[in-house]
Amino acid sequence: MMYAFLMLGMTLLGGIVRLAQALRLSVPLLYGSLVITVFRPWYLAHTALADGIFLVLVGLAALSWVVTLMCVVREMIW
Repeated sequence: MMYAFLMLGMTLLGGIVRLAQALRLSVPLLYGSLVITVFRPWYLAHTALADGIFLVLVGLAALSWVVTLMCVVREMIW
């Protein structure tokens, strides 16, 4: 039973990673996972800076979505 839950968890994790790649959120996901695990002491000392960096990364991903959407619309119009 434990192996079934482990396999289900790994499958869900793989799906989340694929979704993050498709949405161009792999860099913010990697940053977030590293900050809360490997660099936790730094994160606790510089919370505002770390959160700001994360928001900038997510904002850049959202900006890339807007640029892609504008290019698609432009191609449809022309």
